[in-house]
Amino acid sequence: MLVRGFLLTAVLGCALVAPSYTRAQNQFDPAKNRAPSPLDQRHRAVVYGVWELPFGKGGVSPLRSLVRDWRMSSIFTAETGRPYSPNISVNSVQFLNTDGAVYNGYGGLLGLGGTGNFVPTLGRDSIYGDNNYKIDLRISRVIRVGDRLRLELLGEAFNITNHANYNGYSSTLYASVATTATTALSAPVLLTRQNNFGIPNNDGSQPDGTNARRLQVAFRLKF
Repeated sequence: MLVRGFLLTAVLGCALVAPSYTRAQNQFDPAKNRAPSPLDQRHRAVVYGVWELPFGKGGVSPLRSLVRDWRMSSIFTAETGRPYSPNISVNSVQFLNTDGAVYNGYGGLLGLGGTGNFVPTLGRDSIYGDNNYKIDLRISRVIRVGDRLRLELLGEAFNITNHANYNGYSSTLYASVATTATTALSAPVLLTRQNNFGIPNNDGSQPDGTNARRLQVAFRLKF
């Protein structure tokens, strides 16, 4: 008998806070810190199907015994991209104290210091990455060995189309040269637009840290 199964699940949602950030973008205007979470994924659909292959039914020939009882299943996943923040790389200020010592810090935008400040005119997590798609395939067979023992043979393929699913992007939109102790305080800080902004640079994913196509075979004993 031919059996087919089909399952569709969809997740729709939006997170309005960014729990992964430990500092405010603008401590003088908390309302501007409201933004999507970096985990905000608006749409995700998963389609799952199972097909018991109809080959080798009836008869006891050696060929039939090899091709019967195989089961094929597949999972198709489609999901919208996640957001990331356009940043300005502003190094900490270096200044010369009255005692002649050079100190670092107190720089950045709005006194936050360091690098990775969000672009004020664009905001946190305001740009969404590309959509992701993936098809996984499995073929398996269970063989009886005695009354209680079962041997399951498995062949699996992950992302069989080898589609590039990126989840990281170059997020530095502008960079600046650090202010040094010999720079006049009145000197303007010039920002340079980065040509690689928005270019994908990370496709890591579970289970092995890559989204590349993978094949594996295995067997399982059930008793």
